[in-house]
Amino acid sequence: MTEQKRGKRKSGAPQELVLIPFDHRILEAASQFCQAAEDASRTDLPHRLDVWLAYPEVVNYAFAAELALKGLHWLHHGHPSRGHDLHTLCVALPPQVVRELGNHTADTPLFLFLERLAAVRDTFEDWRYAFEKEELSISIDFMRALAGGAIALLQRDAPPATDEG
Repeated sequence: MTEQKRGKRKSGAPQELVLIPFDHRILEAASQFCQAAEDASRTDLPHRLDVWLAYPEVVNYAFAAELALKGLHWLHHGHPSRGHDLHTLCVALPPQVVRELGNHTADTPLFLFLERLAAVRDTFEDWRYAFEKEELSISIDFMRALAGGAIALLQRDAPPATDEG
C-alpha cells in the first residue's frame, strides 16, 4: 500500500511514499517531554525558589503536543508529518480526531478550539527563542491540555507495542 506524496519527481511522475509501521518511540518521547514540562512547573522543588522555568515548561508542552500530533498523523495516514506548526499538524488529522482533541482540550465549540490552536501554532519556535521577542503570552493550561489530550488519543489509538518498536 502506498500513498501519493506531494510534488513530483524530476521526471514528472508523482512520488510514492511507502507507509511506515508505527514506532512507539514517538509516543514515549511525547510522554517524556510532557513529564519534563510538568516537572518544570512544580513549585515544591528547591530550584523553583530562584529560577523561573516557564520557558522550558512551555517549550516542553509544545514539543510534547507536536510529537503526539505527528504520531496521530502517522497512525491515521501511514507516515509522520513534518514541521512545528501545531495548527497545521492538527488540521491535517481526520476530522473526528480533531473533534476528539478539541473536546479533550477545551470545553468549547470546535471553532474556538481551532482559534486557540491557531494562536499557539508557533509556540515551540517562539518560546525556544523567547529572548528575541518583545512580548510573549500563552495559556499554560491550554498547552498542558493540548499535550495531554494528544498523548491520550495517541495512547488510545496506537497498536499494542511489540519488542521491535
